Amino acid sequence: MKTSKTNFRFVAASMGITAPLWIMSVSRGQTYSVTDLGNLGGASYADGINNAGQIAGYSYLPDGTVHAFEYSGGTMTDLNPVVGGTNSLAYAINASGTIVGTAWTTGYADQYSFTDTAGSSTTIAPLPGYTGGYAAAINSSGQVAGEAFTYNATSGQLYPFEAYVYSPVGGGSLTDVGNLGVGNSQAAGINDSGQVVGNSWTTDGSDRAFLSTGGNLYDLGQIGGPGGASYAYAINNHSLVTGQASGGIGGNYDAFLYTGMPGIDGNMYDLGNLGGSSEGWAINNAGQVVGDSYLADGTTDVAFLYSGGDRITDLGGTMIDLNTLIANGSDTQTLGDWTLEAAYGINDNGDIIGYGINPSGQTEAFELSVPEPASFSLLGVGALALLRRRRRVLQ
Repeated sequence: MKTSKTNFRFVAASMGITAPLWIMSVSRGQTYSVTDLGNLGGASYADGINNAGQIAGYSYLPDGTVHAFEYSGGTMTDLNPVVGGTNSLAYAINASGTIVGTAWTTGYADQYSFTDTAGSSTTIAPLPGYTGGYAAAINSSGQVAGEAFTYNATSGQLYPFEAYVYSPVGGGSLTDVGNLGVGNSQAAGINDSGQVVGNSWTTDGSDRAFLSTGGNLYDLGQIGGPGGASYAYAINNHSLVTGQASGGIGGNYDAFLYTGMPGIDGNMYDLGNLGGSSEGWAINNAGQVVGDSYLADGTTDVAFLYSGGDRITDLGGTMIDLNTLIANGSDTQTLGDWTLEAAYGINDNGDIIGYGINPSGQTEAFELSVPEPASFSLLGVGALALLRRRRRVLQ
């Protein structure tokens, strides 16, 4: 399970967003080809992909440091040094190829958010009163969502912390997203309308997924009724949100899909699991969700694709173990079997990225190429809703 990947639409006609959502369903008889993205000397992880197929992620080096990378045209490019940091992680990439993430030299004490375009990186200053941060997501206009934090050298904790949005317009500006009443929030996703999702502490002591839109912050609740926890990880341009929430099938934390307007017609739907807890990490504009789920043995973690469904009140879709949809032996570097452990991104072409164990036994970033010809059904379900959690911060 992807632990601490970031430690985090609603839509209404009044906002002028009325485009229908089309959910693509993939046949179980189809297979994806697997591309091994390689590494920089150690384990590698792919975190974000745009529609041009450019991929952002990070890889360990033989000396134990970790570097952000861009993968494009069959080549993995080391982005370090990122504004002087000896370690860096890349989390997302937008349509223009701008990458965002976090970098540091000695640890949390000098950790900061960065953007990188064509190998030229800049830092994003933290919110006033905070010492550092990380950038988790970026939309097509270059708005960045992330978290500012203060590092406590005594306890070793990042506390307090607050969600932010950075806008590059006019030399750049920061906006404090706020929180759900008791401080401490994290932003994990942003769509092209500038709606932000993440999670925040609440007065009942829980973490709760939120949507920030129109200057307001909305609590998205959880699957299992009052008192539970939820984390929003991604939001698409039709305001559909995915993440993880308590109260799922069998008492698990399950991946969810949130639709509608909080307080009016908003609903959080349980996407189920493959035997144990699951979480949805990304959603494309076709409404397909990818993530990871434990199997019934409680130890085996696999990447999944949730696809299909005919109406939002009865999703009717299917969560499929991606390991059952790959043509093993198809990867471009070695032949043999892959084990896909988590899927972290999916673009509008249906290409999927994440990490797994390659045929050589190495933890490696992968890309799954969408099957051709694609088998899909277009299922109109109307315009919809909202949500991500703290990205992996490796020190």
